[in-house]
Amino acid sequence: MVPWTTALDPAQTLTLLARMARFKEANVYRAGESYMGREIWAMDLTSPVTSSHGSQAKATTLKPTALFTARQHANEVSSTTHVLRLAELLLTDEAWRKTLDKVNVVIHPITNPDGAQITADLAWYRTSLGSFG
Repeated sequence: MVPWTTALDPAQTLTLLARMARFKEANVYRAGESYMGREIWAMDLTSPVTSSHGSQAKATTLKPTALFTARQHANEVSSTTHVLRLAELLLTDEAWRKTLDKVNVVIHPITNPDGAQITADLAWYRTSLGSFG
């Protein structure tokens, strides 16, 4: 699901989050807004709630929560890939999925969407120049 050969831009990251949101262990949500007005997204990964009602307060009290935040700086392109790969393993690999019985995981794949977009734009510009640059 998560590609390893290219850096993820904010749009690709959002597409991956949308795919991951289909899993019952994932809760994807808008966590805030950047200085330039771009949305900041996060994802909580927890064991599925088996009862009709769940309590986030209870879930965080009974298990520790690990927070993985990536891409605080514009050029930290591999951090987004790595935290999303961790999420993918927790959602799709049975051995990894059991981890969610012991710990809650919060993923912030791009904490600085303004810088991430600038990096993506510069990479596009450089690629577009080709041999003329």
